[in-house]
Amino acid sequence: MSPRSRWWLEIGLIGPCAIDNAHTLGDRFETGGVWPCYFLYDAEGKLRSRASGQLGLRMAENSLKRLLELEGMSA
Repeated sequence: MSPRSRWWLEIGLIGPCAIDNAHTLGDRFETGGVWPCYFLYDAEGKLRSRASGQLGLRMAENSLKRLLELEGMSA
């Protein structure tokens, strides 16, 4: 395991994460400099929800539950 990978685990980051010092991703996704941001896409690749900031994860979870219900799947 690389030192960087070990560091991510030590601080508790276990999910996908990107470092965007040049703001390339932020500019592309039009985040306005607000992080963290969550984007939810459906099976066809259509953006269904976006949320950011302190309550962003809770909002994204609610959107995911609604999308799964629409698709006939349980959350």
